[in-house]
Amino acid sequence: MLVTASPMDNPPNTLSVLEEEAANIDDAFPPHVDTSNIVIQPESPTSKKQALKTFAEVNALLQANRKREAKLIIRENGWPLNNGIRAQLWPALCNQHAHGKNMLDGFYWDMVNQVFGTTELPEKSIMLPPFVDSTHCLSYNLTIKGRNVADRIVSVLGYACPDITYSPSLYPLTALLLHFVPEEECYHCMATLVAAKEKMFITQTKLLYEVTWKTVEQITKKHVKSAAVHLARHCSGSRAERIYMDWIWWILQLLPFQHLVRVMDCFLHEGIKLFTLWSWLPLRITMYQPILLYTTEEHGCSLTTFYVRVEQHEPTLLMIKTCNNEVFGAYCSTRWCERNMKDDKGQRQAYFGTGETFLFSLYPERAKYPWVGMDSSHNDSRVHHSAELFMAADSRMITIGGGDGQAIWMDENIRFGKTDRCSTFNNPPLCASGDFEIRVLEVYGFAGA
Repeated sequence: MLVTASPMDNPPNTLSVLEEEAANIDDAFPPHVDTSNIVIQPESPTSKKQALKTFAEVNALLQANRKREAKLIIRENGWPLNNGIRAQLWPALCNQHAHGKNMLDGFYWDMVNQVFGTTELPEKSIMLPPFVDSTHCLSYNLTIKGRNVADRIVSVLGYACPDITYSPSLYPLTALLLHFVPEEECYHCMATLVAAKEKMFITQTKLLYEVTWKTVEQITKKHVKSAAVHLARHCSGSRAERIYMDWIWWILQLLPFQHLVRVMDCFLHEGIKLFTLWSWLPLRITMYQPILLYTTEEHGCSLTTFYVRVEQHEPTLLMIKTCNNEVFGAYCSTRWCERNMKDDKGQRQAYFGTGETFLFSLYPERAKYPWVGMDSSHNDSRVHHSAELFMAADSRMITIGGGDGQAIWMDENIRFGKTDRCSTFNNPPLCASGDFEIRVLEVYGFAGA
């Protein structure tokens, strides 16, 4: 006689499914990840209508430089946390932003040896670089060993990239990568994101970090007016500002882990889209890695030091933050050492530079002020000499823009300055009062330019 078992006769089937799912979770993550708190969400009904794309399919688009198609696929495919694709996808997304030669195998471990004298993982906590925000060392689901690994990677990055002065997002991003890739590959990914040229992934100075949150504030006021009005109505000015300052922690700290991972899928391909200034640079310059040459916070307030660190670089980008929190600056097309050049009569040139020089304001207003000769409505042959005064400098001051006023003037102590309308850029004063006190000056060059 044939006996047919009912569903109730075989309850272990359900248990076996659960056990298999648990095993899949453990298999999907490295051993330094604690999977006990990771929740695997079931695929949504929409994702079942069409099979999720494989790594091979996405990578084919990356290799063919079909970035827009890759972007759409990454956005549309909600791979579950235990899918396994990110072990290959995230390094591939990072590697597409690399320039020059790839790091050789073993390079990271050589660096570890240089920094720590051994490749053995220290049992004691590692002193992190000063650019890390100690209040936001988010480790997510890493074990104690995993956190020690993250500490080591960040410390080696600090050793390899001494120009990083403030980067609160660097540690959380390292920890997130470690959920899907091994230590050495995680380092290579982070080093690539730090050095990326065409897109920005990680702000590396306090001023750039402030520019990003102020841009979030401006975008909110322009495109989400109701939310901005609500904040202004219910929060004091300083409290509302604090909310905007914490924009990155809305994502890195407050999103559920599975949603944060999906954001990372897109972020590693697209980068930070808030940083308008980079889109204003000449296209050829965007291909080079920006490097911090001088900051008053690290190198002191001295025009002599400014020249020593900056004068041989061309072009340079100057960013000023005033004590009233205005942020503005200039893209300077010519080396500052040309202040010492002499004309045919043996006299020092008062002004130098080219029409690629431009001014910009980032806060409280965002605006670019190019040379008036770049204006399509302006006949270049009629540009007066007073509108060709781009850069001037000596041992007592720096000036950018001239003719009926100076767009930016700074004293020899890089402490006080003034800004006026000038004929060269036809700009308004870049801060409300005209006179300003400098809180921070940062100067960037471009490696290889």
